[in-house]
Amino acid sequence: MEDPVNEIPKVIHLLTQSPPHLQSAALQRFFTPSATFTHPFCRTGSYDLTEYFRNGRLEGSLAAVGMKGALEEISSSRGLMGGIYRWYKILSPRIDLEVDSVAYDEKNMTLYVGLHQLFRIPYIPFCSAPVKLVTVLDLVPRPSTSHDQSNGSSKTTYLISSQNDLYQTNEFFKFFDPLRILCFGLLIWQFMATAMTVVGQAVLRPVVWWEEGNIGMHAERRVEDVTDEKED
Repeated sequence: MEDPVNEIPKVIHLLTQSPPHLQSAALQRFFTPSATFTHPFCRTGSYDLTEYFRNGRLEGSLAAVGMKGALEEISSSRGLMGGIYRWYKILSPRIDLEVDSVAYDEKNMTLYVGLHQLFRIPYIPFCSAPVKLVTVLDLVPRPSTSHDQSNGSSKTTYLISSQNDLYQTNEFFKFFDPLRILCFGLLIWQFMATAMTVVGQAVLRPVVWWEEGNIGMHAERRVEDVTDEKED
């Protein structure tokens, strides 16, 4: 990707709403071989044993028993991601997904993508999960190739080295709680926890007074003073 902010929505749609061969091509093009995938349900870790498995004798032996395709899937964490995305499409062949926002931390080369999707499993009645999540994508500069050098290209392109899908707990529950019983229970618990914190801080207010007087707060400071120090 030369322009991560504008290109990442297209990449996400390719991974989630395209046929298997386009899914695979998108992974090969936009992810590093050792890219890692983290999700509440699964994770791949990070590894790349492609060169090891390309040993001529080993590759030939596996091809002879019809396992070459399986070898390609397990030889790198990117290959495992391909299997995860294919399973994702098998469970929900039609996924409604929209990217809501994209923020790019250029200094740390990290993309934050807010999106929502409707995940349906047609084989199970009433199984539908409208969820929101934030996907955190770490980027790395792509090594230049001989083709880039011959064309005199000086633009930096980026590959995805890590994908981390972050869900609020209630969004996560929607995947396996079609009646929203757990979601309602979590909602009640969250309000109860809020009430307990309000009561707790009122009862233990002397601790706050002690912190104000004894932990480096002898001099009065304003919020503006603190923010001005950070900007400097």
